[in-house]
Amino acid sequence: MYQWASTVIASMASSGAIYRWEFAHRSGAQKGRWFEMAVDGSLTVNDISLALRAAQDGIGLTCLLEASARAAIDAGSLECVLDPWLPPFDGFYLYYPSRFQVPPKLRVFIDFVREWGKREAAAKSRLAIKRQPTQR
Repeated sequence: MYQWASTVIASMASSGAIYRWEFAHRSGAQKGRWFEMAVDGSLTVNDISLALRAAQDGIGLTCLLEASARAAIDAGSLECVLDPWLPPFDGFYLYYPSRFQVPPKLRVFIDFVREWGKREAAAKSRLAIKRQPTQR
C-alpha cells in the first residue's frame, strides 16, 4: 500500500472492494503502460458526492472521473494533482446481449450515454480551443 497524503479518501464499490487507483507510466520503456495501486484510506466512502465533498473540505486526496469533479475544478475548489500520471480516458463501454429486442429502459439508457458522450466531447473541444495561445 502506498500513501501520498496524510489522508486518502478511498472509494468502495457496491461489491465491497476498494477501488484501486489507475495510473500510466510517464516515460521510459514502460511509457503509457497502465498500472494499479491499492490505496489504504483513513476515510472510505461508497458515494461519489461524499468523496468529492471530503476532498473539497480538505480531508485528503480522492480519485474521481473528471466529469464528476469538473465543476469543482473549474470553480477552483479542487485541483488535479496527479494529472501527468493519469491514463487516457476513451469513454465508457457498454456491453449488452443483443442489438435486437433491447428492453425500452436499456434503450433509453444507451441513448442517454451516447448523448452525454457527445456533449462531453463538444465541451472538451471548446475547452481545447480556449486554451490555445493567441497568435500575433
